[in-house]
Amino acid sequence: MPETTEPSEIDLALLGALEINPRADWTAIGAALDLSATTVARRWAVLRAAGDAWVTPSPGHLFVAEAGCAFAYLAIDPAHLETAIAVLAACPTFATISRVTGEYDLMLDCFGASLPSLLEDIGAALAAVPGILRKEILVATRLHRHGTQWRSGTIAPAQARTLQQERTASAGRRQVEVQLVEALTRDGRLTWEQLGAVLERSAQTARRHTTSLLSRGILTLRCDRARRYDSSRREASFIMSVPAPRLEEAARFFAEQPSCRLSVEVFGSANLAATLWVQDLVELQRIEVALMSRIPEVAVRQRTLSMRTDKRLGHVLDHEGRSVAVVPMVFPS
Repeated sequence: MPETTEPSEIDLALLGALEINPRADWTAIGAALDLSATTVARRWAVLRAAGDAWVTPSPGHLFVAEAGCAFAYLAIDPAHLETAIAVLAACPTFATISRVTGEYDLMLDCFGASLPSLLEDIGAALAAVPGILRKEILVATRLHRHGTQWRSGTIAPAQARTLQQERTASAGRRQVEVQLVEALTRDGRLTWEQLGAVLERSAQTARRHTTSLLSRGILTLRCDRARRYDSSRREASFIMSVPAPRLEEAARFFAEQPSCRLSVEVFGSANLAATLWVQDLVELQRIEVALMSRIPEVAVRQRTLSMRTDKRLGHVLDHEGRSVAVVPMVFPS
């Protein structure tokens, strides 16, 4: 197992740069951070080899509208918990698996090619999981903020502006894009030549298809990292019922919080879910007070803290949050 050391300032700055533009070339990143391209490329190679950081596909702002997305909450018999997590982690439908406090033991992000196929896949997959005592499924209906938009603040705004990505639209073919998603999940920074080899096409063709894939808003790329790089932060989630006329306002309230990782309207026993990464649990109380002051009718159904994440966007994690295996997520049809 890699030795755990304190993150260096260079590594934190590099990871902050890759939050802004996960596929920026090393020359651009080096220039933004006032480092050589060789230095940042070498540091990234070390981080990735250790499983400390990786670039992977993530749902974009149109994923909920164009594909299938839901959140599953499971209560598991303690005697079966570890086995259940292993079974769930091996299934592409469950992209992220977190152990949480509260009424349920596990919270899962579920992705599918379409909503009907996702619900069918969830049912079939859960039938094979031992020890489930009860479950709840919330279907995502409208996304207001996703994890790719979150920033750790490790680089200055001026540095971030130099790394903003350009977006261009072009046509793409689904089968090629399925291959791309799998390849990018394993290594989101493969060169155009390496992606071309995976697709058995030229580097220029690989670049064109990747640009098309990422420009449509269904998928994007993001840089994730092991838990020690965010050891001072705590992940918390609210599940809420909001009167329909105030739902969008409440969702936007969370989306505007700098600590927000997810704000999404859902359909089920609740209609709004929000996840935040906070430095201090007191911040959660402050946010909830501010929400209630603005929209007193909100009823918070669940408050959970994440104790450990066993899988994040297709990457299976060890107890330190390092990526140790990959199960690519399901590609939208």
